[in-house]
Amino acid sequence: YLAARLFDKAETWTAPVHETAIRALGERDRISLAATRHLALLMRGQAKSSDAERLLIELLELCRDELGDKDSLTAEVASSLAAIYLDHKRLVKARALLEEVVATRREVLGEEHPSTLLVRTNLGMLYGEQHDYKKAHREIRKVLQQLERILGPDHPYTLQIERNMVWWLMMGREFAELEEVRAEAIARRFGCHFTPFEALATALDDADIIVTGLGAGGHLLTAEMVEAALKRRRRKPIFLIDVALPGDVEPAVSRLDGAFVYDLDDLERVAIAGRATREAAAQAAWRIIDEEVEAFLHSRRERAAVPVLKALRRHFEEVREDMLADIGTADAREATRLLVRRLLHRPTEALRKIAAEEDAARRGQGDMTERVLRRLFGLDGGEEGNAGNEEEKRE
Repeated sequence: YLAARLFDKAETWTAPVHETAIRALGERDRISLAATRHLALLMRGQAKSSDAERLLIELLELCRDELGDKDSLTAEVASSLAAIYLDHKRLVKARALLEEVVATRREVLGEEHPSTLLVRTNLGMLYGEQHDYKKAHREIRKVLQQLERILGPDHPYTLQIERNMVWWLMMGREFAELEEVRAEAIARRFGCHFTPFEALATALDDADIIVTGLGAGGHLLTAEMVEAALKRRRRKPIFLIDVALPGDVEPAVSRLDGAFVYDLDDLERVAIAGRATREAAAQAAWRIIDEEVEAFLHSRRERAAVPVLKALRRHFEEVREDMLADIGTADAREATRLLVRRLLHRPTEALRKIAAEEDAARRGQGDMTERVLRRLFGLDGGEEGNAGNEEEKRE
């Protein structure tokens, strides 16, 4: 709760814990001393700086007597007291305490221990309060680089100190260096390399692909600079993608042997060509889809005719069985003639009824039925079909 600055909730616990520790363990026990420091931190958060200062001064002397100057709790109490001095701009006292704590932490924990680095950050901030912004920036930047290596660029301590460094650069009006710090921070966050502009010419030696998008109005990469890099690379090609407007790459660079420059116009042509290719591919895909959909619908329509075909086959089989039962020992000619007559009996009657209808709609239905029959049985209306045979005429 104290770290989150939730002082109302912290008060619920801090005072009772302090009283219990003093009563149960005595005021000189390490746990009691730590509880006293927490109580002082609560007072500072509640704007009771005078009470917190008096309590921390007494506590610091007690910690030095009981634990010694090099104990971690003694250092934490001294840092807390220095923070109060910083609040009230008593910078000389704060600096003396912080330098003492830094020296102790270095000796006991080592130069790169996170606790040592965090105290050094407070010392750097004190330099800033004394308007020595360059010294503040140097100290905080050293700490930042070490924290990035030890804790990682995304650790909360690292990010907080990075913000502190940007703040002191802004206070010192070091705007050019501020942009450099921001660029370096972004590069670290995304796992990229960082190089100052002054080292750009030599950085080209190791770059196979360069993407530039500054657009500052001048040519960032000149033909002379790229030619020198190509010579050092023994003409190993460099691909330059210039997405700045106006461009960062001098037009003469594209004429160098080994330099391949692509700007926004080239990217637009690639995009247009890609779009045309995609549209052609999309049309081909739509044709495939249309063909497959039509094939599916055709198959579905065919399956819809299956039940009536089954019924027709079943009807024909029933007629055949009835005819075989009726003819007895008749010869094949007589049997087939009888089979044809029975199969055509119902269709013939239905066609006659449809043809005799006076209603125009039904007559149209009859025409359609006739066309379906001609298609089903291949009755193309030729001379053979019109002539028929004698037996059909008699029937």
